[in-house]
Amino acid sequence: MENAGKDHDSDMSFGSSSNSSKSSKQTKVDEETLKMGTEPIKKLIPKGYMIHLVSIIFPQIAKTIEMSLVVRFVGIEAVPDLILLQPIYEMIAFHVTAAVAQSTNIFVSRNISKNQLVAANIYLAHYFLIAIIWVIIALVLYFAVLKSIFTNEIVGQYLMLRAGIGSFTCMFSRSLTSYLKSENRYFVILVRDIAEQLMFIAILVTTYVNSQYIGVSLTNAGISYIVANGVIAVWMFILIMKIPFLDVEYRGVCRFQFRRLSPVRPKIIVQILGYTVPQLLTNATDTLLQLEAVLFVKYLVKQSDYITIQNVRLLVFTRVKALMQSFILAFRDIFQQLASYNMGIKKITRVYETLHWTLVYQFVLCIPLLIIALFVSKYLVNAILPVANPQDPFFLNVVSESQSAALAGAWCMFLPLPYYIVIQLLQLESKLLLSALLQLPMLAFGGGYMYYVLVELADNAPLYLVIALSEVINAIIGWGFLIFFYVKYYKLNKLNANHKDIVVDEATVAANDEVRQSVMVQLTSNVEVEDPKKIRQSVTNLFNKGAVLKTSRDFLSLRESVSTNLRASEMRASEMRSSEMRGSEYRGSEMGKK
Repeated sequence: MENAGKDHDSDMSFGSSSNSSKSSKQTKVDEETLKMGTEPIKKLIPKGYMIHLVSIIFPQIAKTIEMSLVVRFVGIEAVPDLILLQPIYEMIAFHVTAAVAQSTNIFVSRNISKNQLVAANIYLAHYFLIAIIWVIIALVLYFAVLKSIFTNEIVGQYLMLRAGIGSFTCMFSRSLTSYLKSENRYFVILVRDIAEQLMFIAILVTTYVNSQYIGVSLTNAGISYIVANGVIAVWMFILIMKIPFLDVEYRGVCRFQFRRLSPVRPKIIVQILGYTVPQLLTNATDTLLQLEAVLFVKYLVKQSDYITIQNVRLLVFTRVKALMQSFILAFRDIFQQLASYNMGIKKITRVYETLHWTLVYQFVLCIPLLIIALFVSKYLVNAILPVANPQDPFFLNVVSESQSAALAGAWCMFLPLPYYIVIQLLQLESKLLLSALLQLPMLAFGGGYMYYVLVELADNAPLYLVIALSEVINAIIGWGFLIFFYVKYYKLNKLNANHKDIVVDEATVAANDEVRQSVMVQLTSNVEVEDPKKIRQSVTNLFNKGAVLKTSRDFLSLRESVSTNLRASEMRASEMRSSEMRGSEYRGSEMGKK
């Protein structure tokens, strides 16, 4: 019977109607999530860094391959459309829903750290509500505005696929990354990213290689993206709904349920949107600068040759910059994940350790990478652009101009090292207005100076250098705030260490955590499981469950442990007051003698 029960539990999903199976699953989930608050930080960062890096750099590699194939098959004349459409569809399809997801995840991860799983899923449900509303807005925006601006049929089809349909698929595919990271679901992220990008590249290459049957245009790339992203979106929808599929079921605690939207809570929506604006500015600053540069080239540069050179240089610069900065953004994400969780459980010491070790690992990894990138950046130009024809002096000049743009893109890897961490710390401390204001100097300087160099200097003025100089502004701001935060959390860490009540051996701490977790599992299991025939449990039933829990051995052990710690704390405080009184009496007597 015992074995049968275990087999049954292994087949049941978290959130099922079985108390025993749910408790078993929830214990395993919590053990995985609680590692962020128990394992050494210096081990957690390198372990999670590679997954975060894969999640960021794989889409950038796929996008670089897409642009390289388009330039090779469609021609260099496709670059102006490609470089203009990229920031538009990224803003509409990805950046907005990703910012909403990241903002919602701040509240989701806080509730998970406190084991308040119902509250976490209520926030998750409101993310989907906001995301669906945005998808409707995106479709209206395309048909009402963008379709009349981009009248070319091929360009319109590409934008419809990437911005219109892409906003719906991204809502389930890429934007759910934040929730997976909050629960340490690294394997799911790894499989999803590898599968999506390999599928996209395979379909993309197939459509262009067999172009004699279906033609060559931007539409090939748009269809390839939607097919790959759509398949992943279906899988992620099955996963987040916790629907059994091929006998594999997601074991996380985040689950989308429509009943969590009954009723819709406007206060939660306002909370999420309040965090979304600074997060959106953080995610989309580079995209907005690129859009500014492309629009300035389109409307201010007069000579057609210089328009081509400017667009190709921007294409190479943004691709190299995005690839190199992926190594930095992965540190930003692992820092946000660990710091958010530990701040939620009030472990300031671990927040300081996260900040300290993130900086250490950043410099240890990124300085050698920067040196390598400076040497290999010129070779990336050949990977992005087709091989130059020796008999075409204009294209040789374009390639030569692009090499300096690639070098500048590599330098941008090192400059924003502290900036992104500072933004995350400000958001974790709920300083939303300040985190939003810190984004504005880069945007204002970039837009203003790009306009100046094109109007006052020359059509061939290197706009990519203006974007690189904007990163210098971010570096100055980032270093100033980083020193402030590092000193602040260092002092809080020292203060926390000096006010420890008693030194408890590791075995006692582990035993207390185990008892506390056991009680929390029982409590949450009673909250999560609902009678299918009743909306709420009866008062008598709740009272009986509370009485049983209060008399359970685990609860009594936990109460005794807490009481012991409180008594020890009071004794420690009493001893400190006595020592202070004796010190003041001694100083008084010394003054009397003098």
